[in-house]
Amino acid sequence: MVDSKEYIVKNGMIIDVENGDSFIGAIEVKENKISKIYRSTEMVPDHLPTVDAEGKFIIPGLIDMHCHIQENFAPHFLASGITTVRNTAGNVIFLQSLIEAPLDAPTPRVYAADRMIDGEPGLWGPTASETW
Repeated sequence: MVDSKEYIVKNGMIIDVENGDSFIGAIEVKENKISKIYRSTEMVPDHLPTVDAEGKFIIPGLIDMHCHIQENFAPHFLASGITTVRNTAGNVIFLQSLIEAPLDAPTPRVYAADRMIDGEPGLWGPTASETW
């Protein structure tokens, strides 16, 4: 990856989920957001750093709506294209660093629901760390 706030990812198969289209092209990224999409017939700025995505797909970030994430394997979600997760029935204290991570952290954005409401003594019993 490039260490820049603005760069181009080119030669990839862009999957346009809004229009149901796919095509070879490039995307311009500014401040971690796609600012422009180029088709292969359009000129791409040559003054920006580039990443060659030939033979790869460029897709929108995926959202996992039901997971049980932990800090030590959070980067694997991002490596799989998952940019946002909803952690269900976890302990938000253990996830605080992920929840507060900056947007450019090598982890997905984490939205978390605290432990489940399931009655006394709870799913894991009264002394389990997940119940505090």
